[in-house]
Amino acid sequence: MIKGPTAVASADCCLGQILGAWLHQDWGLEFHDWHSAIRAAAHAQPSSQVQGAVSELDALLATDASEPDLMKVVERFGCDFDPNGVGLSYRAWLTKVREDLAAP
Repeated sequence: MIKGPTAVASADCCLGQILGAWLHQDWGLEFHDWHSAIRAAAHAQPSSQVQGAVSELDALLATDASEPDLMKVVERFGCDFDPNGVGLSYRAWLTKVREDLAAP
């Protein structure tokens, strides 16, 4: 069971694999926005990995992790996206990532 934000901070967790692989340093060359990258991941990755990422997001978002803590988790994944640049906090962005991954 995930306890606290650092429990999903491993790049080999489902969420880490998706964020690190799909929002890498050159993601902007492949996708016009982060939603497109996450939706592509949701369709390309095995459903078990996507469901695992959604579960990890549920657990992460259920914590009282601060914005700096959430930023550190995202950075540990090798994710090269800063939600502040589009007017979102890390918590709000991760909530939207969860929605995109869970959408049919």
